[in-house]
Amino acid sequence: MDSIDRNILLDLFSYCRVTFQEIAEKNKVSANAIKKRFNKMRSMGVIEDFYVELSLAMVDADISMSLVTTDGTEDEEFIETIGNNPMVSYIGKMSGGIYNVFACFSGTSGLSELGSFLRNLPQVRTVELHPLLYAKGEKIEFSPLQLKVLRYLVEDSRMPVSEIAKRSGLTSRIVSKVINELKEGGGVNFTISWNPNAGGLVIMLRIHWDEKEINFNQILSLLQKQFPLEYFAPMISATNPLLFATFIVKDMKRVQEISQELKKNPKITSLITYLGEPSRVYPDIKTIRLKEILAEAGLFYKER
Repeated sequence: MDSIDRNILLDLFSYCRVTFQEIAEKNKVSANAIKKRFNKMRSMGVIEDFYVELSLAMVDADISMSLVTTDGTEDEEFIETIGNNPMVSYIGKMSGGIYNVFACFSGTSGLSELGSFLRNLPQVRTVELHPLLYAKGEKIEFSPLQLKVLRYLVEDSRMPVSEIAKRSGLTSRIVSKVINELKEGGGVNFTISWNPNAGGLVIMLRIHWDEKEINFNQILSLLQKQFPLEYFAPMISATNPLLFATFIVKDMKRVQEISQELKKNPKITSLITYLGEPSRVYPDIKTIRLKEILAEAGLFYKER
Protein backbone atom coordinates (compact mmCIF):
# COMPACT_ATOMS: atom_id res chain seq x y z
CA MET A 1 0.00 0.00 0.00
CA ASP A 2 1.16 3.54 -0.72
CA SER A 3 0.32 6.91 0.86
CA ILE A 4 -2.97 7.25 -1.04
CA ASP A 5 -4.17 3.80 0.07
CA ARG A 6 -3.22 4.76 3.61
CA ASN A 7 -5.18 8.00 3.37
CA ILE A 8 -8.23 6.16 2.02
CA LEU A 9 -8.19 3.80 5.00
CA LEU A 10 -7.74 6.56 7.55
CA ASP A 11 -10.55 8.65 6.02
CA LEU A 12 -12.91 5.66 5.97
CA PHE A 13 -11.97 4.78 9.54
CA SER A 14 -12.85 8.32 10.64
CA TYR A 15 -16.08 8.46 8.63
CA CYS A 16 -17.04 5.50 6.46
CA ARG A 17 -19.59 7.53 4.45
CA VAL A 18 -16.89 9.83 3.07
CA THR A 19 -17.25 10.08 -0.72
CA PHE A 20 -14.66 9.13 -3.32
CA GLN A 21 -14.73 12.74 -4.50
CA GLU A 22 -13.90 14.09 -1.04
CA ILE A 23 -10.95 11.69 -0.71
CA ALA A 24 -9.83 12.47 -4.26
CA GLU A 25 -9.70 16.21 -3.63
CA LYS A 26 -7.50 15.72 -0.56
CA ASN A 27 -5.10 13.48 -2.50
CA LYS A 28 -5.16 15.49 -5.76
CA VAL A 29 -6.27 12.55 -7.92
CA SER A 30 -9.52 11.66 -9.68
CA ALA A 31 -12.52 10.16 -7.90
CA ASN A 32 -12.31 7.22 -10.32
CA ALA A 33 -8.72 6.55 -9.20
CA ILE A 34 -9.88 6.48 -5.57
CA LYS A 35 -12.76 4.16 -6.47
CA LYS A 36 -10.38 1.70 -8.17
CA ARG A 37 -8.09 1.66 -5.15
CA PHE A 38 -11.08 1.25 -2.84
CA ASN A 39 -12.40 -1.69 -4.87
CA LYS A 40 -8.97 -3.33 -4.90
CA MET A 41 -8.61 -3.08 -1.12
CA ARG A 42 -12.15 -4.40 -0.74
CA SER A 43 -11.45 -7.42 -2.97
CA MET A 44 -8.14 -8.11 -1.19
CA GLY A 45 -9.90 -8.11 2.18
CA VAL A 46 -8.01 -5.09 3.53
CA ILE A 47 -11.37 -3.31 3.94
CA GLU A 48 -13.69 -5.88 5.52
CA ASP A 49 -16.88 -4.07 6.47
CA PHE A 50 -18.53 -0.73 7.30
CA TYR A 51 -20.61 -0.11 10.39
CA VAL A 52 -22.12 2.44 12.74
CA GLU A 53 -21.76 2.16 16.51
CA LEU A 54 -22.41 4.26 19.60
CA SER A 55 -19.63 6.44 20.95
CA LEU A 56 -17.87 5.43 24.16
CA ALA A 57 -19.64 8.27 25.98
CA MET A 58 -23.02 6.81 25.03
CA VAL A 59 -22.23 3.56 26.87
CA ASP A 60 -20.22 5.17 29.70
CA ALA A 61 -17.16 3.15 28.72
CA ASP A 62 -13.46 3.36 28.01
CA ILE A 63 -11.19 1.22 25.83
CA SER A 64 -8.46 -1.15 26.95
CA MET A 65 -5.86 -3.23 25.17
CA SER A 66 -4.69 -6.49 26.71
CA LEU A 67 -1.65 -8.54 25.76
CA VAL A 68 -2.66 -12.11 26.48
CA THR A 69 0.14 -14.73 26.52
CA THR A 70 -0.94 -18.36 26.16
CA ASP A 71 0.70 -21.74 26.75
CA GLY A 72 0.30 -22.67 23.08
CA THR A 73 -2.59 -25.11 23.56
CA GLU A 74 -5.33 -22.66 22.50
CA ASP A 75 -7.66 -23.52 19.62
CA GLU A 76 -10.57 -21.99 17.72
CA GLU A 77 -12.83 -22.36 20.74
CA PHE A 78 -10.43 -20.27 22.83
CA ILE A 79 -10.67 -17.36 20.36
CA GLU A 80 -14.45 -17.62 20.14
CA THR A 81 -14.76 -17.67 23.94
CA ILE A 82 -12.91 -14.37 24.13
CA GLY A 83 -14.82 -12.91 21.16
CA ASN A 84 -18.19 -13.81 22.66
CA ASN A 85 -17.53 -11.62 25.69
CA PRO A 86 -19.67 -8.50 25.05
CA MET A 87 -16.84 -6.22 26.15
CA VAL A 88 -14.45 -7.53 23.48
CA SER A 89 -14.30 -5.84 20.07
CA TYR A 90 -11.06 -7.09 18.50
CA ILE A 91 -8.64 -10.00 18.77
CA GLY A 92 -5.34 -9.88 16.93
CA LYS A 93 -2.91 -12.77 17.03
CA MET A 94 0.80 -11.95 17.20
CA SER A 95 4.00 -13.94 17.16
CA GLY A 96 5.08 -15.77 20.30
CA GLY A 97 1.64 -16.98 21.39
CA ILE A 98 0.47 -13.46 22.23
CA TYR A 99 -3.01 -12.10 21.51
CA ASN A 100 -3.86 -8.41 21.31
CA VAL A 101 -7.38 -7.97 22.73
CA PHE A 102 -9.31 -4.68 22.56
CA ALA A 103 -12.34 -4.27 24.80
CA CYS A 104 -14.77 -1.69 26.18
CA PHE A 105 -15.10 -1.49 29.94
CA SER A 106 -17.13 0.62 32.36
CA GLY A 107 -15.27 1.89 35.40
CA THR A 108 -12.74 0.10 37.56
CA SER A 109 -15.16 -2.76 38.21
CA GLY A 110 -15.50 -3.38 34.48
CA LEU A 111 -11.73 -3.33 34.05
CA SER A 112 -11.36 -5.79 36.92
CA GLU A 113 -14.02 -8.05 35.44
CA LEU A 114 -12.28 -8.06 32.06
CA GLY A 115 -8.90 -8.87 33.58
CA SER A 116 -10.37 -11.69 35.66
CA PHE A 117 -12.17 -13.14 32.63
CA LEU A 118 -8.97 -13.26 30.57
CA ARG A 119 -6.71 -14.53 33.36
CA ASN A 120 -9.06 -17.39 34.21
CA LEU A 121 -9.06 -18.90 30.73
CA PRO A 122 -7.17 -22.21 31.16
CA GLN A 123 -4.76 -21.60 28.26
CA VAL A 124 -3.69 -18.16 29.52
CA ARG A 125 -0.37 -17.67 31.25
CA THR A 126 -0.26 -13.89 31.69
CA VAL A 127 -2.42 -10.86 30.97
CA GLU A 128 -1.04 -7.35 30.62
CA LEU A 129 -3.95 -4.90 30.64
CA HIS A 130 -3.68 -1.27 29.50
CA PRO A 131 -6.50 1.32 29.65
CA LEU A 132 -6.06 3.57 26.59
CA LEU A 133 -6.46 7.25 25.84
CA TYR A 134 -9.24 7.39 23.26
CA ALA A 135 -11.74 9.94 21.96
CA LYS A 136 -15.01 9.26 23.79
CA GLY A 137 -17.43 11.34 21.72
CA GLU A 138 -20.57 12.79 23.27
CA LYS A 139 -23.58 11.55 25.20
CA ILE A 140 -26.79 12.61 23.41
CA GLU A 141 -30.47 11.79 23.15
CA PHE A 142 -31.55 10.56 19.72
CA SER A 143 -34.63 12.17 18.20
CA PRO A 144 -37.33 9.91 16.67
CA LEU A 145 -36.19 11.08 13.23
CA GLN A 146 -32.56 10.20 13.97
CA LEU A 147 -33.58 6.76 15.17
CA LYS A 148 -35.60 6.24 12.00
CA VAL A 149 -32.56 6.95 9.86
CA LEU A 150 -30.21 4.99 12.14
CA ARG A 151 -32.38 1.94 11.59
CA TYR A 152 -31.16 1.84 7.97
CA LEU A 153 -27.59 2.88 8.73
CA VAL A 154 -27.23 -0.05 11.12
CA GLU A 155 -28.29 -2.31 8.28
CA ASP A 156 -25.83 -0.65 5.86
CA SER A 157 -23.78 2.32 7.07
CA ARG A 158 -22.98 3.35 3.46
CA MET A 159 -26.55 3.04 2.21
CA PRO A 160 -27.17 5.88 -0.30
CA VAL A 161 -29.29 8.78 0.88
CA SER A 162 -31.72 8.11 -1.98
CA GLU A 163 -32.23 4.52 -0.84
CA ILE A 164 -32.81 5.52 2.79
CA ALA A 165 -35.30 8.15 1.61
CA LYS A 166 -37.13 5.61 -0.53
CA ARG A 167 -37.35 3.01 2.23
CA SER A 168 -38.15 5.41 5.07
CA GLY A 169 -40.63 7.67 3.28
CA LEU A 170 -38.51 10.73 4.14
CA THR A 171 -37.14 13.20 1.62
CA SER A 172 -33.49 12.99 0.57
CA ARG A 173 -32.95 16.47 1.99
CA ILE A 174 -34.20 15.40 5.43
CA VAL A 175 -32.15 12.18 5.36
CA SER A 176 -28.99 14.13 4.48
CA LYS A 177 -29.69 16.63 7.27
CA VAL A 178 -30.22 13.85 9.83
CA ILE A 179 -27.05 11.99 8.80
CA ASN A 180 -25.06 15.21 9.17
CA GLU A 181 -26.61 15.74 12.63
CA LEU A 182 -25.56 12.22 13.62
CA LYS A 183 -22.05 12.74 12.28
CA GLU A 184 -21.57 16.08 14.06
CA GLY A 185 -23.40 15.15 17.26
CA GLY A 186 -20.69 12.80 18.52
CA GLY A 187 -23.09 10.12 19.71
CA VAL A 188 -22.24 7.62 16.97
CA ASN A 189 -19.18 6.60 14.99
CA PHE A 190 -19.31 5.71 11.29
CA THR A 191 -16.27 3.50 10.77
CA ILE A 192 -14.78 0.36 9.20
CA SER A 193 -13.32 -2.96 10.19
CA TRP A 194 -10.16 -3.72 8.27
CA ASN A 195 -7.53 -6.42 8.03
CA PRO A 196 -4.10 -4.80 7.72
CA ASN A 197 -2.47 -8.21 7.21
CA ALA A 198 -4.06 -8.35 3.76
CA GLY A 199 -2.16 -5.21 2.76
CA GLY A 200 1.34 -6.12 3.88
CA LEU A 201 3.43 -7.22 6.85
CA VAL A 202 1.92 -5.84 10.06
CA ILE A 203 4.05 -5.05 13.09
CA MET A 204 3.19 -3.49 16.42
CA LEU A 205 5.93 -1.59 18.21
CA ARG A 206 5.80 -1.31 21.99
CA ILE A 207 7.46 2.03 22.75
CA HIS A 208 8.42 3.33 26.21
CA TRP A 209 9.77 6.87 26.43
CA ASP A 210 11.33 9.13 29.03
CA GLU A 211 8.49 11.47 29.95
CA LYS A 212 10.97 13.93 31.47
CA GLU A 213 12.40 14.41 27.99
CA ILE A 214 9.44 14.00 25.64
CA ASN A 215 5.63 13.73 25.80
CA PHE A 216 3.31 11.45 23.85
CA ASN A 217 2.29 14.15 21.36
CA GLN A 218 5.95 14.60 20.45
CA ILE A 219 6.36 10.83 20.12
CA LEU A 220 3.37 10.68 17.76
CA SER A 221 4.77 13.56 15.73
CA LEU A 222 8.13 11.81 15.53
CA LEU A 223 6.57 8.59 14.22
CA GLN A 224 4.49 10.47 11.66
CA LYS A 225 7.49 12.46 10.46
CA GLN A 226 9.96 9.58 10.27
CA PHE A 227 7.63 6.92 8.88
CA PRO A 228 4.80 8.74 7.02
CA LEU A 229 3.94 5.81 4.74
CA GLU A 230 4.21 2.91 7.17
CA TYR A 231 3.00 4.25 10.52
CA PHE A 232 -0.77 3.87 10.89
CA ALA A 233 -2.23 4.13 14.36
CA PRO A 234 -1.18 4.52 18.02
CA MET A 235 -2.70 2.93 21.09
CA ILE A 236 -1.64 5.16 23.98
CA SER A 237 -1.58 3.92 27.56
CA ALA A 238 -3.58 6.06 29.98
CA THR A 239 -1.37 5.11 32.92
CA ASN A 240 2.23 4.85 31.62
CA PRO A 241 4.58 6.57 29.13
CA LEU A 242 3.86 3.74 26.72
CA LEU A 243 2.25 3.34 23.34
CA PHE A 244 1.69 0.52 20.90
CA ALA A 245 2.12 1.72 17.31
CA THR A 246 0.85 -0.19 14.27
CA PHE A 247 2.99 -0.22 11.13
CA ILE A 248 2.44 -1.86 7.75
CA VAL A 249 5.73 -2.64 6.00
CA LYS A 250 6.88 -4.52 2.90
CA ASP A 251 9.32 -6.98 4.45
CA MET A 252 11.32 -8.01 7.53
CA LYS A 253 14.29 -5.93 6.44
CA ARG A 254 12.18 -2.81 6.82
CA VAL A 255 11.03 -3.99 10.27
CA GLN A 256 14.66 -4.13 11.38
CA GLU A 257 15.41 -0.72 9.87
CA ILE A 258 12.51 0.94 11.70
CA SER A 259 13.41 -0.71 15.01
CA GLN A 260 17.07 0.25 14.72
CA GLU A 261 16.23 3.83 13.81
CA LEU A 262 13.96 4.26 16.83
CA LYS A 263 16.40 2.59 19.22
CA LYS A 264 18.93 5.29 18.35
CA ASN A 265 16.64 7.90 19.89
CA PRO A 266 17.86 8.52 23.48
CA LYS A 267 14.38 9.64 24.56
CA ILE A 268 12.97 6.17 23.83
CA THR A 269 13.87 3.93 26.77
CA SER A 270 12.74 0.58 25.35
CA LEU A 271 11.23 -0.91 22.22
CA ILE A 272 9.73 -4.35 21.54
CA THR A 273 8.52 -5.53 18.13
CA TYR A 274 5.52 -7.84 17.69
CA LEU A 275 4.66 -9.40 14.32
CA GLY A 276 0.96 -9.35 13.54
CA GLU A 277 -1.12 -12.24 12.21
CA PRO A 278 -4.78 -12.35 11.08
CA SER A 279 -7.25 -10.53 13.35
CA ARG A 280 -10.99 -10.66 14.05
CA VAL A 281 -13.55 -8.00 14.88
CA TYR A 282 -16.54 -8.67 17.14
CA PRO A 283 -19.63 -6.61 18.05
CA ASP A 284 -19.06 -5.05 21.44
CA ILE A 285 -21.34 -3.10 23.77
CA LYS A 286 -21.27 -0.02 21.48
CA THR A 287 -22.89 -2.02 18.68
CA ILE A 288 -25.08 -4.18 20.90
CA ARG A 289 -26.54 -1.21 22.79
CA LEU A 290 -27.36 0.68 19.58
CA LYS A 291 -29.40 -2.27 18.33
CA GLU A 292 -31.13 -2.47 21.71
CA ILE A 293 -32.07 1.22 21.46
CA LEU A 294 -33.58 0.65 18.03
CA ALA A 295 -35.47 -2.41 19.25
CA GLU A 296 -36.79 -0.48 22.25
CA ALA A 297 -38.08 2.16 19.82
CA GLY A 298 -39.86 -0.52 17.76
CA LEU A 299 -37.43 -0.08 14.87
CA PHE A 300 -36.13 -3.42 13.74
CA TYR A 301 -33.44 -3.92 11.14
CA LYS A 302 -32.33 -6.66 8.78
CA GLU A 303 -29.10 -8.42 9.72
CA ARG A 304 -26.63 -8.67 6.87
